[in-house]
Amino acid sequence: AGYMLLVAPPDPANGTVFYFPGCGSERLHADVGLATVFLLLRVGVRVVLPPKHLCCGFPAQANAKASVYSRQMLDNTIVFNQIRAMLGDLAFDGCIVSCGTCRDALGQTHVGDIFDAPLADAVDFVLARQTALRLQGAYLYHQPCHDSLDGRGLSLLSRIAAGGVTLTPCCCSEAGTLALSRPDIAAAMWARKRASLLPLTLDATRPMLITNCPACLNGLGRQQLAPVHHTAVALADAWDASGWRRWAAARLAGAELIPI
Repeated sequence: AGYMLLVAPPDPANGTVFYFPGCGSERLHADVGLATVFLLLRVGVRVVLPPKHLCCGFPAQANAKASVYSRQMLDNTIVFNQIRAMLGDLAFDGCIVSCGTCRDALGQTHVGDIFDAPLADAVDFVLARQTALRLQGAYLYHQPCHDSLDGRGLSLLSRIAAGGVTLTPCCCSEAGTLALSRPDIAAAMWARKRASLLPLTLDATRPMLITNCPACLNGLGRQQLAPVHHTAVALADAWDASGWRRWAAARLAGAELIPI
């Protein structure tokens, strides 16, 4: 039970997407979800959001909570089918995620088949439709272990970053819930990541560190070596640094609430 949101762009929509924020982009780092909605609306697509606080189920699966995972998968599949049935007059252009683990879990629910639309990373989807968007300055890029861009993040960002993008190796150490369940292992991974970052962050300009994973924001943030942003937030800042949050919040406030 709950409400889905139908968020319309300011001009007539040129398409429709289903966006699944997940825990990381909705609750841990709400800016990521808000930035994603902003970018999608700005490229002219209508955004359909599921009821709040839906978890993709991946954390339960990774922690061997089989019954919890099965229940979450079933509940999500029911919700997705309800949304699709209620919006049967709309053709969907994408099932959008801003998190690699959400993409993996949603793939197991066959969300792409439900909406008859490809499962896609938000930034990849937006940049395919807004080719003029550019990032100013130099960036460091952390490729997540669960990568919603399938290893294409560096090449994708290099095309739009004026000052270049440098890949930083090693896991961020967050590893989803590993930092909570095995802090001893996570601490060793944190030290290895720090060793790889230190030589790259000695530049006086302190290049921004960007990644396409909400959980990685936690692991990278604990390093305190460079400002860290999700790629969606970096692009939203490039589009309208001072106003995108207010603009997106206003569009969400005017969204249509549909009970399911």
